[in-house]
Amino acid sequence: MNYYRNLEIPVLLSYEFGDLNSKWKCAINGGAIVNLTSWYEGRTLDTNYKIVSINAKSGNAFYKQDIGISLYGGLSIIRKINDNLDVFAEPYFRLSMNKIQSVDGFNQKFNAVGLQLGARIKLNKNRHY
Repeated sequence: MNYYRNLEIPVLLSYEFGDLNSKWKCAINGGAIVNLTSWYEGRTLDTNYKIVSINAKSGNAFYKQDIGISLYGGLSIIRKINDNLDVFAEPYFRLSMNKIQSVDGFNQKFNAVGLQLGARIKLNKNRHY
């Protein structure tokens, strides 16, 4: 098993539309996800097809660690449960703008399509959204 982990910050804009009194709403979400740092561990083949351990922390660098950016887009379907709670489903896509480069010269690019499910709790009860 190889593990490749990221620490990322999403910078997203969202526009929600629908009647304020309706139980159903929609939202469009989009923006960028900034990769601040990456780390990895596992095993891979070297140029002689021998198994080598890779670990960013041990100094056995295999991937170049660069700041990266991904584009994000999604469409949320929101269901109002009560005045303080909403649930949502959001199909999304994520398109990586940067390639992950190895020291041996090959590149990888990760893109994703998925579905987020969640709940939103409104903390400010005095405002009407």
